[in-house]
Amino acid sequence: MKPFTSAENSPFFVPNEIVFFNELHQTFLDAGQRVGTTKRFFHIGGYTICLQFAGNGLESRLTPAIEHLSASPCNFPDLTVCLWDSQSTESELPAPPWSHEDYGVHGEISGYNTPQLRTAFNLGSGVLSMLDTQRNVALFWIRDADSLPIYESGAPLLTIFHWWMGTRKRQLIHAAAIGHESGGILLVGKGGSGKSSTSLRALDSDSGLLYAADDYCLLSHDGTPFVHSIYSSGKIHSKDTAIFPFLQPALDKSYNLNNEKALFFLKDHFEEKICPGFPIKAVVLPRVTGQANTRVVQASSAAALLALAPSTIFQLSGAGQPAFQMLSELVRKVPCYVLELGTERAQIPGAISDLLRTLA
Repeated sequence: MKPFTSAENSPFFVPNEIVFFNELHQTFLDAGQRVGTTKRFFHIGGYTICLQFAGNGLESRLTPAIEHLSASPCNFPDLTVCLWDSQSTESELPAPPWSHEDYGVHGEISGYNTPQLRTAFNLGSGVLSMLDTQRNVALFWIRDADSLPIYESGAPLLTIFHWWMGTRKRQLIHAAAIGHESGGILLVGKGGSGKSSTSLRALDSDSGLLYAADDYCLLSHDGTPFVHSIYSSGKIHSKDTAIFPFLQPALDKSYNLNNEKALFFLKDHFEEKICPGFPIKAVVLPRVTGQANTRVVQASSAAALLALAPSTIFQLSGAGQPAFQMLSELVRKVPCYVLELGTERAQIPGAISDLLRTLA
């Protein structure tokens, strides 16, 4: 008598999550045939990534932040991301086969996250993200491109990059990064600690500092800790724009400053000051003191990890123990400092340059 074989054990069985991914991918292909497609290529974290847009709804909203990493077309990109919106392509999303009870903290869908497939539906932004790690194909959909939130324009494809780079020994981290091609610092801490304001100061100084990141970047750890730039965008609170007058030409005016942070696309205005990455020489915790002068003091690796790990792990879908281990190794391997930010803002870039000279 032959043993019983379930459908799941059959070589022809296709899991539900793959079935839905294939249906969604076919929706993209049909939309592209109807309205046309555009391909853009970018070199991110050492890999070539192709963004394939159906229609013209999303390209102008999602590429400015990564324009500094634009690359030549190639036949075999490492990752292909298919992007479209229903409004401009006149297409409908296949009915999602999950219920509201299946949503996780970051929109992860229970039963639709496996070693091969990752899925998140962000109810706040309305963005559906999926990634097939075996085929190296990702899907990005929103109903109407005009409803794309400011944080999606400022840090596009954050979830997909986080998932895919994690399979390539790259960790997306919540940190700013400035320095020189020979080495620089990570600025870490929760929102409001001074990361963005400190990193953006590098664009308006003669210190020689280069800008790699304002909010998110990639960490690799192949021997020497290294930070890779992803986004050449910057965000500050709208009420603070007056103290950054040099950023005004880069301001994205498509968002209402009364309700949002101010978003700046930096590539066209500060191209010579944007760096694709550098070795990490130190982890630095900015801290507002109210004192006049800026100074640098030693910090413990435990304090640096506490400033870096929670905001990285809690903000990113699926970040967990592997991310924590990589961040722990980083703060053990490089020195850690507190940057006590003074009210004399012009001192800040110089204090960082002095620290880098000491570390060199």
